[in-house]
Amino acid sequence: MLTIQKYYIDEAADAGGGGGGGNTPAPPKGYVPTTPDQRSQWNGFLDYAGKQNADLTDPKAQAALLTQYKKANPAFSITSEQIPGIQYEAYQIRKGDKFGNLGAKELGYIRQGLSPNFINADTTNVGKLYYPQMSSHGTDLEGYYNSKFNPSAAQPAVQAPVVPQNTAAPQVATSSPTNPAAAPATAIPLPNYNDPTSRLNYANAFRQKYGREVLRGYGDIPLRVNEKPEFASDTSKNLAIKEGQKLGLDPALLYASSMIEGQSGLYPQKDKKTGEMTVNYTGDDEYPVSGLWSFGLDSFLDYLPQLKKKGYLPKDFEKNYKIWDKPGGPSGKDANEESVMFKTTDAGIQAKAAMLRAFNDEFDEKLHEKNITLSPQQRDFFRLAYFNSGQHSFQLLDAYKKNGLLKNDDFINKIPEVAIPEFIKLYKGDTKKAEALHKQIYGNIVPRLAAAKGLKQEGFF
Repeated sequence: MLTIQKYYIDEAADAGGGGGGGNTPAPPKGYVPTTPDQRSQWNGFLDYAGKQNADLTDPKAQAALLTQYKKANPAFSITSEQIPGIQYEAYQIRKGDKFGNLGAKELGYIRQGLSPNFINADTTNVGKLYYPQMSSHGTDLEGYYNSKFNPSAAQPAVQAPVVPQNTAAPQVATSSPTNPAAAPATAIPLPNYNDPTSRLNYANAFRQKYGREVLRGYGDIPLRVNEKPEFASDTSKNLAIKEGQKLGLDPALLYASSMIEGQSGLYPQKDKKTGEMTVNYTGDDEYPVSGLWSFGLDSFLDYLPQLKKKGYLPKDFEKNYKIWDKPGGPSGKDANEESVMFKTTDAGIQAKAAMLRAFNDEFDEKLHEKNITLSPQQRDFFRLAYFNSGQHSFQLLDAYKKNGLLKNDDFINKIPEVAIPEFIKLYKGDTKKAEALHKQIYGNIVPRLAAAKGLKQEGFF
């Protein structure tokens, strides 16, 4: 049984609560509400502090790091005197009944899109006090609410660039495209992400449009793309783009592949038997992310020296993972077998991208040796086949080529009814087992291609 981490229902329910309560703190002396630009700057500072492993519970450390960050980012305007006000705002956003010109009703609506972890964050821990990112409005909570219910008062959020640009601020639970204007006119209308029925209807529409059969059971792929998985610093989309750009990978295909390999289990989901919110979890608090069950990285350790040598992973990547070589997993012998465990989801995605790039290199080298030219779609298909099944991919490629299936890309839309000689040979003439292997490999590949195509055509990537 795979180890899970639980989030109790009372915590999740509180995410949509109306705030208030008897312990609401008073605003600090001289408090002035922050602007959206200042909130964005603060999120960038917390990203920096996290990378420095700084202890922001110490006022002296706070002041020193603010000064250090200011030197590297002259436009940064936050001072140590504003931190009590930021702590006050952190409470108000999560539990209070007033933030800027937003009251209890407005804050209750905004909280519906925030995760329980964000809502229940310890507001005394300055290093955890990110402002939420509200879809295309960024940290402009007021503008986000007005855009929904008071359009005449809504103003576009104008925020100064922050270094680094991809902050780890918690995201509102919506997977709308980062730039809605980029979505095509023919795109499926986005759902109400706070309505389970609307989400399900969107997932079904996506499946009908891009792969009625092959995408069955993968409705969370378009719904989760702009949400943060557990143990991550950013949304799945942003992490896929970050790692994809480094290694020349299609980020949509990287994301879709990761989700199908198990990353979808890193989003809290309600257990049908217990009613609790759970995520996949190794049982090790320091290394909670399973390389095997969340990313399919069963051969990661074999490739690690090569990944470092080629620069696909940093030489000090050891700090991001832990090898498990005992029966079962950290939670006991009865847990699923673990092999490599990661500190964060970020590290897992980084390792996944590096592995995909390494397999792509191997496949392309062998393709060059065979003097075979493929279309971009065909190359993606057989690269994924190589990643999932090794030499079987070339046995598949040879059979498709001999049957004239590479003249176009039609075979990607429907599994060809052709015999694969090497598969038959493998099973000593048992054609049924050979056909089953063909279907298994094909069935592992096509959903990833279909999902990636849909994500791009719907404007998510």
